[in-house]
Amino acid sequence: MKPSPHLFQLIQSLTQAEKRYFRIFSGKHVIGEKNNYMVLFDALEKLDAFDEDKLKTLLKDQALLRNLAYEKNYLYEMITDSLHVYHLNPTRESQLKKQLHLAGILFEKGLYIQCQKQVRQVKQAGEELEKYQYVYEALLWQKRLLMQRSYSGVSEAQLQEVFSEITTATEKISNQLAYSNLSETLRFLIDTSGHVRSKEQRKKFDRVVRDPLMKSEARALSNSGKRIFNSIWMNYHFYTNGPISKIIRHTTRELALLEASPALIEETPGLYTGVLGNIIITLLEQHDFEEAQRYLDRLKTWPETLKVKLKENMRMRIFILYYSQQLTLYIESGAFEKLKEVIADVEMGLKEYEGKIGKTHAVTIYYNLAYLFIGTGEYRKALQWLNKILIQKEAEVREDIVCFSRILQLIVYYELNDTDTIPYVIKSTYRYLLKRKRVYQGETVILEFIRMASRIGSRSELLKGYEGLIKKFQKLEKDGFEKNIFVYFDFISWLESKTKGKKFAEVMRNKIRPK
Repeated sequence: MKPSPHLFQLIQSLTQAEKRYFRIFSGKHVIGEKNNYMVLFDALEKLDAFDEDKLKTLLKDQALLRNLAYEKNYLYEMITDSLHVYHLNPTRESQLKKQLHLAGILFEKGLYIQCQKQVRQVKQAGEELEKYQYVYEALLWQKRLLMQRSYSGVSEAQLQEVFSEITTATEKISNQLAYSNLSETLRFLIDTSGHVRSKEQRKKFDRVVRDPLMKSEARALSNSGKRIFNSIWMNYHFYTNGPISKIIRHTTRELALLEASPALIEETPGLYTGVLGNIIITLLEQHDFEEAQRYLDRLKTWPETLKVKLKENMRMRIFILYYSQQLTLYIESGAFEKLKEVIADVEMGLKEYEGKIGKTHAVTIYYNLAYLFIGTGEYRKALQWLNKILIQKEAEVREDIVCFSRILQLIVYYELNDTDTIPYVIKSTYRYLLKRKRVYQGETVILEFIRMASRIGSRSELLKGYEGLIKKFQKLEKDGFEKNIFVYFDFISWLESKTKGKKFAEVMRNKIRPK
């Protein structure tokens, strides 16, 4: 059996503060010399990469080698126990869990008034945070407290009110979960296929919004359900190339609903970050770059502005969203040269969060960097970032990103005049498209053109080829499905830069108009 790297990965993921706490935590279990699991911890911490043989060499004089698998499991449990204790009470939700547990203890001790106080606080906070499962738990305790006193001093109306509140809480929980499931279904379709390119994909997207819950916001029984309702419609219209007016309407409505619950922003900063991101995407879609930049700046600084302390995973999420959209802004506005202002920060962040960023998010940043380097004419650098996408396992990366990374790779080799490599790349790319059933007109047109153009020696013939290809792409722009290829690369502006003898960025900037 191949040795598992999970323990090594867990140790490498620990912050300095978490490591410091673990040493204090483990010290409570040490008598005299270091215990075996601490010796193992120190050895694994020294490794740069997981290597079972190197680990055994470091532990060659230790008795724990005889039961290494057992010691690893024990250490893993110790670290996770330490993390559990270290991260207790960081949020109001974890405090609610603690209060419910305390309510049970107080009840068993017969301290009913103190129990009632905990229950009342949980119910109030649960409603404020829209965590209706805690409201439900609090109401069950409230009912139990009434029963404990044999309903002394309790009217039937009061009892029925508690029953009604329990029913309402369960309905809200069920309703909230149903909207959440619809949202995750749509997110799965987006993350695996991207923008709709076929009738089959469109049908899958349509099934989500044809659910009865999506007929009206009024069917959502809570603020959170209403936010999810608007988020689903916003994403649906965005990825099916729907009306920009509807995208704007649902995005701004979602932000308004969230800002009506300031406690929720502090408790779940990811929600606020995500909605800001949706607004930025919408503004970029409208080519309102000035306003988009304003929201990007707000996205980057809001934790400091609102004095909210974020954990590493939230800082990472802001990094991903900020730079993926900042790079998109540079692309959409034709400001390719601005890449030099942020490339060092992007590379530093990618290194800091290496192995922690999801594949979809990482390759999106890689793709945008490659696009920008094509725009600045730094083709070798573009190739480096494209290769980072293409070496990933295909099953773990969004299909549309892989597809267009192959197309961009072909464009790079064409720009480099690498006529030896082009035939091989064309062949492998076409094979990939056939295998994935992605042989759309747009991809086929560009493949056939580069195959032909790489053999043309005459400048006049090449110009005719460019002009012919522009006309073909202009027809595709009018096709409801095929036009989505221009989301990934502005093929027409790239070709026009060839025919006009201008820079790619200049052609793009001259064409930009607010949508």
